[in-house]
Amino acid sequence: MFRVLLADDEKMVLLSTEKTFPFSEYGMTVAARVFDSFEALRLLEESAFDAALIDIRMPGLTGIDIISECRRRNIDTEFIVVSGYSDFAYMKQAIQLGAFDYCLKPVQRQEADELSRRLSDLLFRKRLEQDSEPLTEILYH
Repeated sequence: MFRVLLADDEKMVLLSTEKTFPFSEYGMTVAARVFDSFEALRLLEESAFDAALIDIRMPGLTGIDIISECRRRNIDTEFIVVSGYSDFAYMKQAIQLGAFDYCLKPVQRQEADELSRRLSDLLFRKRLEQDSEPLTEILYH
């Protein structure tokens, strides 16, 4: 299972996002839910998360701040930025920092399904690249 972190300062939005994304259908589990940006960064630093869905605007640190700090510290987490703002500057910054995707709130089920599928595909490929031994065992033994 791939571990996912959800971070949004609005509790209802976070719960709605969790219900909209079909994580379990794509081999993902929500390993942590946080409503505080500093807590999100702390967890990303201390635990291994394959992916994180983070709100772009939270008190304290923005989603961009969190991604930037994770990149600076070589934390290999895939980020999906979730925002109530269609501000191109935010999207551009997220892309420049290597965010996997950027979506607007409220996320629609079809978009969440497509994002989950693409994210799962990427995470699976990354996992195989990092640890190809199990695949080698299957293919050559």
